[in-house]
Amino acid sequence: MKKEIWVCGFPSTLGGADTELDHNIDLWTQCGVDVHLMPVTPPDNPAMVKKCKNRGCSIHKWQPALFKDKVVVAFCTKLFLESLETIHNYGKPALVIWFNCMTWTFDEEKKAIESGLIDLHGFVSSYQESLLRPALEKHGKIEGFQDYQPYYNITTPPIMKTRNGHFSMGRLSRPDPAKYSQDMWRIFGKVCSPVPTKTFIMGWDDKIKERCGAPPNDLDWMIISPNAKSQAEFYGLIHVLIHKTGGSKESWTGCS
Repeated sequence: MKKEIWVCGFPSTLGGADTELDHNIDLWTQCGVDVHLMPVTPPDNPAMVKKCKNRGCSIHKWQPALFKDKVVVAFCTKLFLESLETIHNYGKPALVIWFNCMTWTFDEEKKAIESGLIDLHGFVSSYQESLLRPALEKHGKIEGFQDYQPYYNITTPPIMKTRNGHFSMGRLSRPDPAKYSQDMWRIFGKVCSPVPTKTFIMGWDDKIKERCGAPPNDLDWMIISPNAKSQAEFYGLIHVLIHKTGGSKESWTGCS
């Protein structure tokens, strides 16, 4: 019998969870698995829709009854948690796999565990698991994968660098002060290079300026407002990403 997996949600080029899903789709399709995607809300990224179809994925309109007897997975899709009871009412899936790609728990996640609606939990790192498992086990038994490792497709064509004559570095995230360290400018200013450096900061607004201070005069820099460029455009500007947070606990930290 042909192997298949049903995804509640949809990949994108923005955000860690959606990116991990995107690369897992590469892995699944390369291994001959039929991938069925069922976003809770219609996807609004035509390029990603085309990419998924080109990989042979089937895209379905929201019909929770289709999950009956299927292996179902979701990557940090809160709407999936909110829909789990409805999904089970239409017919129990063969297996429900949930990846919380953050470092904190959701109320809906706790309720789903208490109701026995999740069969397997995926953790992207031992660090993330050390933060989530103790909190989740208060609400029920947590079964995880023994050997799961996040997959990234290194055969994806590299983004061509558009900045010449500089060693270019930068960081991007949403404009959340917890994502930015107060010594951000000092870090970029300490980087040594045989050629001049240039620093690109994307996600800049008044809250981040208050957190990190104004850009220093002795650093060649460019600040970019949130979403002013696509991720691909931004990564095309830099040679290296430096992402020290200001308290935000990232699930990849301490990855083993």
